[in-house]
Amino acid sequence: WIVATNFLPTHARKAFPCWDEPAFKARFDLSLKHFPNYTAASNMPIQRQVEIVDGKVWTTFQKTPNMPPYLIAFIVTDFNCISNTNKSLNICARRKVLPDMKFVQGVQDTVLPHLIMYTGISYALPKLDSYAISETSTDAVDNWGLAIYR
Repeated sequence: WIVATNFLPTHARKAFPCWDEPAFKARFDLSLKHFPNYTAASNMPIQRQVEIVDGKVWTTFQKTPNMPPYLIAFIVTDFNCISNTNKSLNICARRKVLPDMKFVQGVQDTVLPHLIMYTGISYALPKLDSYAISETSTDAVDNWGLAIYR
């Protein structure tokens, strides 16, 4: 069971009221309600999780920097994740393919610092989550802080 977003180019307006054009930017507060045996991820790190009366969990994320609505992303899954030592780079997938993701983790851990050095542009978010899923109609959905790919 997977819930994931792909708001490109102007589909954020179908999920929440907004000025859904790339030129309009705002900071977003996002909270997701889900079953406790699933995890939620978004562009930003989790700020807090609260169990509520109906047996579900509210996951609240840190406020985003200024960004257009189409870059808001979230996913709710029962995937497992592997992380680098400071938990800033996370690779998530189904349990049976997670061992294969070690290679992806190594590439990600190596390439991101080189891109930062090459471009002179630092990565502005505190984390980057990558989710490998097979149930997507596109090859990849690259959002700031949360990449979803096949």
